[in-house]
Amino acid sequence: MPTRNLYLTGGRSMRAGSGICVFLSHRSADKHIAYALASAFDVCGIDYYLDANDDYLQAAAAEGDADRVVQAIERGIANSTHLLGIITPATRGSWWVPFEIGFSRATEHALNARWRNGDRPYDRTAYLVEPSVQDLPEFIKISTVISDQTALQRWLRVLLPGFGALPAALQDPKFLPTSRTMMFKPR
Repeated sequence: MPTRNLYLTGGRSMRAGSGICVFLSHRSADKHIAYALASAFDVCGIDYYLDANDDYLQAAAAEGDADRVVQAIERGIANSTHLLGIITPATRGSWWVPFEIGFSRATEHALNARWRNGDRPYDRTAYLVEPSVQDLPEFIKISTVISDQTALQRWLRVLLPGFGALPAALQDPKFLPTSRTMMFKPR
């Protein structure tokens, strides 16, 4: 199956199809969650940006070129219509996730975005939050917080009217917790 990763197509936006491209913001410790979401987005036909597949970003990081790393992240966000932040206990130690969230919220694209079938502004950012994470910062609380499969499916239906059922990988309770005692686990 062909991937829908934004940067596996030479860096150009793939929004011509659904009009949606989701930037997956995550800490490296949570990459298994980002990869599972990317796989599910492939099945759903949703375009996405995943940093691991951005060759420019990976080369800049390997060379320790901070300017190019920031440029790559900003370009990925600017070419995306949405940001889905993956929030787990590991996120607290990240410098990049809050940067990505702030940049996404501050872009002119986010401020001017409108629904295709009206002029109601929509919220560009959403967060997949592990239930064990307590005391979310205010900037996360004011956006869509996703903590179970039902909330994820509802968010995807807002993005893609007519969206059907979640792919099997996202229905697995080992992927998204359904109670406070379960943790995110790779399949």
